[in-house]
Amino acid sequence: MRGVVVSYVHPGWVQHTFMQSLMLVMSHDRQSDEPVIAGVMPVRFRPVGIAQVRNDAVRAFLAGDGEWLWFVDTDMGFRPDSLHALLTAADPVARPVVGALCYGVVEDEPDGMGGVGTRVFPTLHGWSDDVGAFTEWEGPVPSGLVQVAGTGAACLLVHRSALERVGDGGWFDPVVDGVGTLVGEDLSFCWRLGFEGIPVHVDCGVPTTHQKHVWLKGGA
Repeated sequence: MRGVVVSYVHPGWVQHTFMQSLMLVMSHDRQSDEPVIAGVMPVRFRPVGIAQVRNDAVRAFLAGDGEWLWFVDTDMGFRPDSLHALLTAADPVARPVVGALCYGVVEDEPDGMGGVGTRVFPTLHGWSDDVGAFTEWEGPVPSGLVQVAGTGAACLLVHRSALERVGDGGWFDPVVDGVGTLVGEDLSFCWRLGFEGIPVHVDCGVPTTHQKHVWLKGGA
């Protein structure tokens, strides 16, 4: 049995979408031929920031005997079979880090009416050796498993061997890329994985929803 510890960061409450999704995942796991969930590890968000809280989760996980750590954020929705699907795609050696297909939102220019235009993108990132920085995905989103330079931690399955190899205690501490940009904690983790030669994959056959607040503009 591959023991999985589920970790989520919360501010003291969670979205209904997440709660329902997690309950259905746990029910699916209990009814499977080989249940894998060994525990649930909620971590409360603190003023120290998201990077330190994720580091705390990794540290607590490595102090136990779980084999896989599944990060899932509380603004996410996912299918009941998502965890088992990620485990099917993952491998401790060849694919020790596998994420689900997630989408993010970035803000563009002000819309002239007090709001801001937004753009949706898949959290599939390449890498530019020329500038030493992550790049956005170009072209259609793949339908299956794809290797990437980086992805988010909103729905990410990680084998303990990958965490042990990075092993500096600051797994998610932000880094500065080659163009001087402070990189987010999730891509900073992927930066460290890449430095250690640990591949990162995303299974685009495992969809998620990501709750965000945006401005909707109509008319000409």
